[in-house]
Order: sequence, then C-alpha cells, then structure tokens
Amino acid sequence: MPYRSADNLRFWEFEIFQQYEELTCLFSTIQNSDSKLNLGFTKFADVDEVRKNRELFFNAAGTSADKIAVGKQIHSRNVRQVNEPGLFDESDGLITSKKDLSLIVSAADCLPLFLYDSVEKVCAVVHCGWRGTRDAIAEEAVRLMLESYGSDPGNIKCGIGPSIEASCYEVSSEVADQFDRRFLTPSKNDKMHLNLKDVVRTQLEKSGILPENIEVSDICNKCDEENYFSYRREGDKSGRMWGLMRINP
Repeated sequence: MPYRSADNLRFWEFEIFQQYEELTCLFSTIQNSDSKLNLGFTKFADVDEVRKNRELFFNAAGTSADKIAVGKQIHSRNVRQVNEPGLFDESDGLITSKKDLSLIVSAADCLPLFLYDSVEKVCAVVHCGWRGTRDAIAEEAVRLMLESYGSDPGNIKCGIGPSIEASCYEVSSEVADQFDRRFLTPSKNDKMHLNLKDVVRTQLEKSGILPENIEVSDICNKCDEENYFSYRREGDKSGRMWGLMRINP
C-alpha cells in the first residue's frame, strides 16, 4: 500500500510522483497517535484541536503555516495561479511554479486531484466535487498549465486521490441528468450512482494527458473508516483530510 508515516502521522502517496525528488505530494489520513487528524474547521470541530492537528501536519510535511496556499473551496471551476502563501477566495484549484510554496486541497468525499509538469516545474491541486466536475474544473487546470506556464500535456503527471467510489455515491436524478450516462449506474428509488473518478480521468485525457500518466486511487474513503473521513458516512460531524503538493527548494 502506498502509505508512509512521519511524526506519528500516516499519509497516502502516489507512486507516479515518487520518481521526482524535487516534489512533495501527500494526502492525510485520520491516523494520529493522539486522536483523529481532522484538519478542517467544520461545524462540530474543536478549534484548538484542529489548530494542533494542522501544526502536526505542517511539521510532518516539512512546511509551516506561513508557506501554504489554501483555496476557499466553493464547488466551482475556479482555478487560481498563486505565487505567495495565503487564503484565496472562491478557488477550488491552485497552480504554482514557485518553489517551497505548498498548495493545499481539502476533501471529505470529493476528489482531490494533483498535477505536476516536471519539465516546466509547475504543480496544481484541484478540488473536484460534482459541480466542479460537471463544469470541467480538471480541464480548466490543464488549460492554465498549458497557456500560462508553457506545459506540454504529454509531460503532465496526474494523481486522483482517495475519494468516494461510484458504489457509495448515490445522486438524485437532477444531478445525474447533468452527466453523461456512461458514468452512471442505476440505484434505487430513481437515483443513480455517479463515478466521479472516471469523469475526471476522461476529462484529463480529453485535455491531452496520456492515460499512462494518470494514477487513480482505488480507495473509497466512505468505505475505509479506519483511514479517512467521509461526509456521506458521518454527516456534519465529519472531519477533513488535506492534500499537499510542493516543489521543494
């Protein structure tokens, strides 16, 4: 399994990125020696505990709070280019070529997408909920990498992280009607199961990403209660995982 531990925390890592010594890419689990590692200020979260957890995360990931860029995720297709740390409004995707700037993506069922061009040295993180996926936020991220950073799609490696699988992701007919039928399977009560991972993978390939350059996690965070939070499983009490990507100094 592609996990590693650091400072008593357990992280998921993509095999596709491990060849790049200049790159750090990881996705948190809930595993922590003291308590569940919730990194989000959610409705029922203990603020002090989340702050403590974030410090643990920063230390284990080799960064600090003043070296991260975080988007205020609103389930949009907005992708922002960033060159400095901070909180960026209405941003579900972040792109940078700046070294030692850690990009953060938050998730608890939605799909965390990571992209890296090792030639132009540019990376991106994207929060892909069903709305952003419907609006092709993955394609928008690739477009910006090509147009603003000179990337060749053949050089971009992509990782689709642990997120909800189609078998656990039941959606209403109103949501299902906004997606191609090939990504849907029938459920009960006129509902459908939506395969977000396949939608995003298809969008990446449409943008010119080579199929062999896309790694897709087969983990369903709703099923894997031992390692991941899930909003579908826990509701408003659910915590959040963080994904991080950084071009090392």
